[in-house]
Amino acid sequence: MEYYCSPIMYQGDRNAPATMVRALDEISKDMVFKDLVIYIHHIIIFSDTYDEHVVMLCKVLQWHLYKKFWLKASKCQFFTKGLEILGPILTPDRLYIDPKK
Repeated sequence: MEYYCSPIMYQGDRNAPATMVRALDEISKDMVFKDLVIYIHHIIIFSDTYDEHVVMLCKVLQWHLYKKFWLKASKCQFFTKGLEILGPILTPDRLYIDPKK
């Protein structure tokens, strides 16, 4: 008897978001809330300098490569000063609502 295991997790699967969060937390458990925050499928890296940011970004990308997690380039933002997360926009100075909405 053969079984088929899909290489991707479909969003219709039961508990898919919770499984994704748990997997990302497990991969990055030594750095969560120190250098990065994981919220649903967002990985937010925060740092004080450009060099620190590059080091952290390399670590995160290496985790994804090692664990065979794939990123969609169109959904990635690198080296930004502001970040839109589920509606509000987060900047180093404040949190505000997107004026387009």
